Amino acid sequence: MSTSLAEEEAVELFNTIQLEHGAAEKTKLLKSLTEIVVRREPRLIDIFVGKVLELQIDKSPAVRKAVLDFYDASLSAAVTADTLLLGAECVVFLLRDDNVGTLKRCIRSLISIYQLTLALSASIGNQESGEGGTLWNKVEEAVNMVESMVIDENSSTGFKLSAAKFLEQGLIFASGDKVPACLPVLDTPTSLPLKGSIVSKQDAVKSSNGILTCLIKLLKFVKGSGSSGPLTVSCIRVVSTILKARPQFAGRILPVLLSFTKEEAFQKGGEGKVIEALEECLRAFGESDISLATPWQKKISDALVTMSLDPLQKIVKRNELKRAREGEPDSAPSVRQRSGQVNRNDTIIGEKKIEIQNYLLNYDADGLFQHIHTTSSGVIADLVLDVLSTLQPPKSSHHADLISDRVCNLMIGALKSVDGQVDAKEEENVLPMRVFKDPLTPIDMNDDIASEQRLKVLNRLISTTSSSNIELRKRIIARLLTLFPDMDNCCEVTVSGLLNDYVGRHGHEILCLWLTMLFVELLENGEDDVEISDLISGSQYEQVLQSIIEEMRQKLPPTDKSLPNLLQEAPVLPLKLIESLVQSCLQDLNGWESTGLIVARDVILSRAQIRDRILELALEACTSTETELRTKAIRMCTNQLFGHGSLDDKIESAAVNFLKMLPTDESDSEQAKADTDRLASLYSALCTKKSSLITELFATYCASQPAVKEVLSEKCANIVHVLGPNDETLLGIIQASPEEYKDVIIIVINALSESMPPRALVEKVLKFFDTCHDPLLILPILPSLKKQEAIKLIPYLILLPVSSFTDAVKRLCTTVYEGQNDPVITPAEILTILHMVDDKKSSTLRHTIAAINVCLEMREYFTAEVLAASLSQLITRIPLPQLFMRTVLQSISLAPKLKSFIVGLLGDLVSKQIWANSTQFKGWILAAQQTAPDSFPVIVRLPANILPQAITGLQSDTQSSLAEFALSEKSLDLSDNAKKILSRYRR
Repeated sequence: MSTSLAEEEAVELFNTIQLEHGAAEKTKLLKSLTEIVVRREPRLIDIFVGKVLELQIDKSPAVRKAVLDFYDASLSAAVTADTLLLGAECVVFLLRDDNVGTLKRCIRSLISIYQLTLALSASIGNQESGEGGTLWNKVEEAVNMVESMVIDENSSTGFKLSAAKFLEQGLIFASGDKVPACLPVLDTPTSLPLKGSIVSKQDAVKSSNGILTCLIKLLKFVKGSGSSGPLTVSCIRVVSTILKARPQFAGRILPVLLSFTKEEAFQKGGEGKVIEALEECLRAFGESDISLATPWQKKISDALVTMSLDPLQKIVKRNELKRAREGEPDSAPSVRQRSGQVNRNDTIIGEKKIEIQNYLLNYDADGLFQHIHTTSSGVIADLVLDVLSTLQPPKSSHHADLISDRVCNLMIGALKSVDGQVDAKEEENVLPMRVFKDPLTPIDMNDDIASEQRLKVLNRLISTTSSSNIELRKRIIARLLTLFPDMDNCCEVTVSGLLNDYVGRHGHEILCLWLTMLFVELLENGEDDVEISDLISGSQYEQVLQSIIEEMRQKLPPTDKSLPNLLQEAPVLPLKLIESLVQSCLQDLNGWESTGLIVARDVILSRAQIRDRILELALEACTSTETELRTKAIRMCTNQLFGHGSLDDKIESAAVNFLKMLPTDESDSEQAKADTDRLASLYSALCTKKSSLITELFATYCASQPAVKEVLSEKCANIVHVLGPNDETLLGIIQASPEEYKDVIIIVINALSESMPPRALVEKVLKFFDTCHDPLLILPILPSLKKQEAIKLIPYLILLPVSSFTDAVKRLCTTVYEGQNDPVITPAEILTILHMVDDKKSSTLRHTIAAINVCLEMREYFTAEVLAASLSQLITRIPLPQLFMRTVLQSISLAPKLKSFIVGLLGDLVSKQIWANSTQFKGWILAAQQTAPDSFPVIVRLPANILPQAITGLQSDTQSSLAEFALSEKSLDLSDNAKKILSRYRR
């Protein structure tokens, strides 16, 4: 009983929330709903979570916060892929909000959704999950939005602070060997499946790599902006937590963090909290016992000294031990002396170029190590390229290989840590480090030899992933690619090599850097007044991009998103190239249509120069004969493109044009239905986003042929389901009551009445009914009427066809909505009311008889007890209802067990002088005949002057049996006249 009461209370409360317009009151009601649904009755979560999330469209920040509060509370009690997908969709929608408070609140929910999605995938393993792929795609979409907003200069500091926390939690959760325990989904740490139905291990690695890249960009942003406030402190503390939990990322994080110490804002005299946070972070990692911290301890200690702070204790002790072994005095220079020494060792960049060039020309790797980590990657890359272009031409193939090996080993050495350590797996593929003492005289090489050497170096660099200076490696590869003379061969080798381990070899970053260098070179050599589109047409940039696209299309599966991600960050996209790519993907299907739509979406949202043509392709896909492609295209246009300002008018215009193309030929109804479904789907989907559009769809429905109407009616019903009974456009159409919209309004009312409709809707329908008196209008709302309203409408309901009237009876006497205790009217009341319908008109009488017959045939509802209850009510009416005796006669045959009850009614009718109404008396006589001999005592009670008429109406056998009974029963007090009449029929 308590469960039922909780449901009723929750339904009533939610309906109140929907009708409430004040933000403060709506927020208060949402808190109450959370208490009922989540705290008291968690089984109701699945029922209400989707409905509550629909309130995201409310523009009040307080309401949107309350919606997310409800959702987060629900996740503590019940988690499914469906609820996580609903939450992810809500977060994606709200991340477009301009309110900082709403954005920060979204981050909190996204942390829970991200963690629970990974935990759910780990818990179910390789089991199938219907919404798995869709869920992870939507979660990644939200993550990508956060990442793009974090590195946006215009986003607020408050948002960046919240987002930094997500980057920390997300990276730790996604990058571990096992997903940490996460209640209520995962009790113990569990590994992700290699091919999971929601998130695979590879998906998690890609996601964590993207988060780490974003975090590093955020670190560089706070460093470059000279920020010394809470954001800088927060970012430093975030990476400190990550270094402690995931020390394998030290190679990517520490170079950026150590560069902070060279900035004036972080030197002595800077803000105390920043210096304190930076020192705490560096010292905690450097003094830890983590094995991966050992190679960094010297650099961290030197950085602390640069900040005028004490060095790491581990380095101090290590130096003391070394001096003790060498017999040196146990003394160490002070912090001030150390700082001065560091400053004295600094040299201007020109001197450093000369020194490093000498090391490279003499193939002196040991010397190169001493300077490589204090020189920018751009300088090193340029110097390496200079050496490649001036190598001595080889005297033999063996000599050529030797030259290539020397340069490769030097470059690979430059990419490794200071100690020259190489991962065990890498040593199999990398030649041992050698230091050559015989310098070669640099002379010019011909193009073929230079190309050959570059290709060998390129192969070696691409296959080398063990590196403490990743940025240097990427830049060298990109510069080699930029200057490569054999571009076709270069593209094939590069893309193929990178795709063997796209994430591990940093393929995305390398290709982006390559394209950027080509584009910058193109701009520098081009004329100022030339359009970008003309500048890149036929250029090396365009050729390289086309080759990359072709290679990735051939070698990657359609589910891989590397190609769209690369195109999203490319400096510029040629229209013809992207148009060709999107068209080919949409035509290939087999999964490539998703890639084509992703590329189209990214171009439309971020490339204004080529947006229009790509949008045309996306809209054309919305009318494709391929159902899967059409569905995906429509989903993209409505959920991801519609709502972006200038795009709305173009999408609406295209959808209207498609609607105008609906078939008018009635010769082939099946083809007409297929074409209608294809052409009207986009407009129908837009109606769910912008309800005002539905007026045009209704007008189209009313003017269409039957086959088209059949399809549109289903679409209208689906739209109405989504919009709900409180949509102002729908209520406005019903209230306006346009006669030409009557048929489609019936569809609307049917769709809105599948659950308890709000009273406002019921009143508008009744008002519309008053203008046209079409009973089909009121049929859907019958269960929500008040009893007196329903009674007044029954004379109209009997005009319905038999099937519709049967439906009406069932709705009135059986349907009980949530929040109702009983049906509107009981079956006995319906039968009684039908007998009271004004029957002066013959047509009305005919419909009433038909309606009563329908009821009596519904024996599961109109039982013997119901018939008895109705007849007991009717016999009290004055005058007696015209169809009363007809129903009595039907009851005798339908419910034989009522025979004694019917005889009693006949006796009551004698007391009421039934013979005064000749029509009713004829029915009485027939009833007496059908209930004989039980009715004999009642018949003989008739007055002597009426008795002959009654006896004449009986069958001859009944007449004689009646006479025998009356004359032989001594207890009967018969008049002499009655005895005389009866004796005539005695045998």
